[in-house]
Amino acid sequence: MKFNPGQLVVTRGVNDLIATNEDFAKHVHLSLKRHLAGDWGDLCDEDRVTNEFALQH
Repeated sequence: MKFNPGQLVVTRGVNDLIATNEDFAKHVHLSLKRHLAGDWGDLCDEDRVTNEFALQH
């Protein structure tokens, strides 16, 4: 984990979908895991650098 996100919350609708749809639950888990590891997804280099800078400052 590259950073501590603090408390994570979801709406009731998302929580219900996680509870009833295993594929969606896996997608949410994987997405959060990637984000917390610093995988910012499809970003330009400038945004990537900005995110890394924000983590350090």
